[in-house]
Amino acid sequence: MLLPHDAIVRQRGGGNRRRNATSSGGNNLTPEFNQRVAAMNTFFSVFGNQMDKLFGGPIFSYGAKLSVFGYLQYKGAGTEFMNPKAFKNSVFTKNKGGFVNVSNGSVEHFAPDDFGNYFYGVAAHALGIMPADATQGAGLYGILKHSSKDWMNVFNLFDTSQDTDMIRRGYYGH
Repeated sequence: MLLPHDAIVRQRGGGNRRRNATSSGGNNLTPEFNQRVAAMNTFFSVFGNQMDKLFGGPIFSYGAKLSVFGYLQYKGAGTEFMNPKAFKNSVFTKNKGGFVNVSNGSVEHFAPDDFGNYFYGVAAHALGIMPADATQGAGLYGILKHSSKDWMNVFNLFDTSQDTDMIRRGYYGH
């Protein structure tokens, strides 16, 4: 089901950081990208399953998952695993991003910020966080860090529409 804020994000999605590529030349980061997605899926899935067991199921563990996810994202912002854009020597930032073969078969350029937001979406999905909570959590983080600047993106707490788009793409795997 498409909610009104989903339609707004889809209309404005794309931004100016990401562009489609016609060839696979340049900095191809597909192997590193796929490896990071798999690592994020494994780490957060195991973590989410353990929380489900501890609290007696996904419904009872959801509040704890939100708290832990928020804490891990906040504290993890200082690690390359969680926030590659903050590290100049990260493979995802060395050449201002790189090209990735996305799930639909096209080759696309991701900026460093796109990688971080995509991985955030992967982590949220693997842990069992609902997509609206993930995007609003990112918006809340932006508000606290004074980096929110898309005043039209009300439903996602003013995070940029490009960031919201990449979080959703990571969440849904495309």
